[in-house]
Amino acid sequence: MFSRSGAWIAEMCVLAAISSKGICGYELAGVNPLFASKATLYPILRRLPDRGHLTVSSEIHLARLRKIYSITPEGNRQLAQAKTEWFEFRDRVSRIIG
Repeated sequence: MFSRSGAWIAEMCVLAAISSKGICGYELAGVNPLFASKATLYPILRRLPDRGHLTVSSEIHLARLRKIYSITPEGNRQLAQAKTEWFEFRDRVSRIIG
């Protein structure tokens, strides 16, 4: 389960962005302005593999080693749960603010 802090939204977005294909952190930061800050993105990319939500592999690209992150089956389950929580949260906020 995601923590109830605001971090769960960013973690959900990382899992969603990675769910369709493996991606490196640099590429992820380039396609989503939410992750433009390395201070936001890279701590998440360190936490999620520790929780079993992502796997990490390495590849050489332009003579540099880069990490490729891929979602695991547990990560997909977590993403589905987070989406449900997100839609419930969004609906509650919408009722409050009209």
